[in-house]
Amino acid sequence: MDLSLSFILEFQINPIPTDAAEVTLADGRLTMDILSTLAVDYSRRLTLARFVCSATEPEMPPTVIIQALSRLTLYRMQERARQDISADNIPEATRRLKSLPMHLFSQGEYDLVCTVLQEVQHVQQTHALSATGGKHMKYGTRNLLLPASIEDGQP
Repeated sequence: MDLSLSFILEFQINPIPTDAAEVTLADGRLTMDILSTLAVDYSRRLTLARFVCSATEPEMPPTVIIQALSRLTLYRMQERARQDISADNIPEATRRLKSLPMHLFSQGEYDLVCTVLQEVQHVQQTHALSATGGKHMKYGTRNLLLPASIEDGQP
């Protein structure tokens, strides 16, 4: 039974001094509730630091990180389109929604592609998402963020 947990953290850091050898990204405690166990308020000391180097050759991130960021971007794109619709910025919302199907298609999410294309037309005509399509789009892109075992219905 695999008990590992992976997650991505996004940091905004201040400019790093040129003479720095190491930068601390986080220093504190990580506290979480793990719903699948009886451990409530699971807490561990957390210190994240990275060495600073002036590598001339950029390193490619691991494929798993690229895929996770790609899926996160899809979720964020539909969320931003929702915000644009709420702000009555329909041209920007439809622009965002129109770029989403190509990316979903490359991820093999053909059902979501159809939903988003229908929602583009709906937004252009009514300036709102349909109740059903909006939910399908939101939760469909959010499901892309789940680990494969949960997504496939396995424990």
